[in-house]
Amino acid sequence: GKVSFLVSGRTFKGRVDFWGDGSIIVSFPSNVSGLPQVIGKVEVTTTAKMKSSKTIQFMPTLVQRHLSQWRSLASYGILGDGINREFLNNYQLINGWHVAETWLAVETGGHAGAYYKTQPSIGDDSPRARVRLWVDAYSSVRAVHNVTIEGPKGLTPVFHITLSLDAHSFPPFRCGGWRSRFPVNRILVFWT
Repeated sequence: GKVSFLVSGRTFKGRVDFWGDGSIIVSFPSNVSGLPQVIGKVEVTTTAKMKSSKTIQFMPTLVQRHLSQWRSLASYGILGDGINREFLNNYQLINGWHVAETWLAVETGGHAGAYYKTQPSIGDDSPRARVRLWVDAYSSVRAVHNVTIEGPKGLTPVFHITLSLDAHSFPPFRCGGWRSRFPVNRILVFWT
């Protein structure tokens, strides 16, 4: 007999490891990617051409990617300063991708600091954060908002980004291994 898996309109042939009177042990192909978590069907066909099917929950292999964006603030005089900054503000995760982890890395020169005012929670579909940066006189701070995202292998975590055309308000950001240094109006980032 044979066993087939029908998931998202695609059919995958299972490898039968054991076929007995009361049970069948089947391996799902390990190289399958590009499918979200969905309801599917397993279909069993005997050598006598009898068919039976059952509903299954397909759980894709999950992979992770890293995003980061930095902002800085400095005081070159006798007065300090403080400002709230938005990080990864216009990103939206799709195709089942979500935030898996987030952390803030802070580098200071002198008496300065940074902390999260708001940050994404695990499971969110947006990596947005607001960070408070502050400096005393003759000090500087650089804050890096880091986010690990997780999603189905083979599906892209497409981000819709609307960025300022003002080069002074647009810091470089990293997405996977790709880095932008120039202001643009809209970017679509894809992974394969």
